[in-house]
Amino acid sequence: MTSSITTTQDLHDLTVAQLARHLRERKVSAVETAQHFLKRAQAHTSLGSFVDVNADVTLAQARAADERIASGNPGALEGVPIAHKDIFVTKDFCSTAGSKMLAGYRSPFDATVVAKLAGQGMVTLGKLNCDEFAMGSSNENSAVAPVGFSQPHPVGNPWDTSRIPGGSSGGSAAAVAPGSRPWLPAPTLAAPFASRLLFVASQASNPRMDVPPATAWWRLPPASIRRGRWHARPKTALSY
Repeated sequence: MTSSITTTQDLHDLTVAQLARHLRERKVSAVETAQHFLKRAQAHTSLGSFVDVNADVTLAQARAADERIASGNPGALEGVPIAHKDIFVTKDFCSTAGSKMLAGYRSPFDATVVAKLAGQGMVTLGKLNCDEFAMGSSNENSAVAPVGFSQPHPVGNPWDTSRIPGGSSGGSAAAVAPGSRPWLPAPTLAAPFASRLLFVASQASNPRMDVPPATAWWRLPPASIRRGRWHARPKTALSY
């Protein structure tokens, strides 16, 4: 495998499109990419971004992505890592919505957005912290202990951990900003979406509203679950 990337240390500086292209051209493997972003997540454990990580599951998905790339039949995002806000249910990771009521819960199915992204080859790094049931704008209201913590802990802003990252998707924002993952999916209401991006100096595209699939996330009031189609931008939070 020849590569213009001399070290995987550069992977978190690539855009999603660049990373997908490098993977398709086999300049870097999905396993190497997953290992890199898992290490980035581990290095930033003190932020409290992740609430569940399972390297065995992630690397198994990455190996399967490498096999599809080698067979000449990759998905559009084959091997590109992603982590999901904890309100999106997942079969292979716990889904708590930031609540003690759902501690340790494993869904029998993946949320529609999780399944669709996996269908295009994305590799899941883990689940991300959020305000309990997405009800908050600071990510100080999660009732679940993040990875590396024994008790619930507010998510830290990567630029100044004494400050908040915004919410309710503070774990998502705090994971993108320092390069623990290249992009994020997150349900969006205008005010909390803008706050978490501004607080961590990330970019995002404006969503166009559309009807969500039935299995998108934990059931919330209808006004809270309308979503827009998503568009990828370099090093951005991905809204939809």
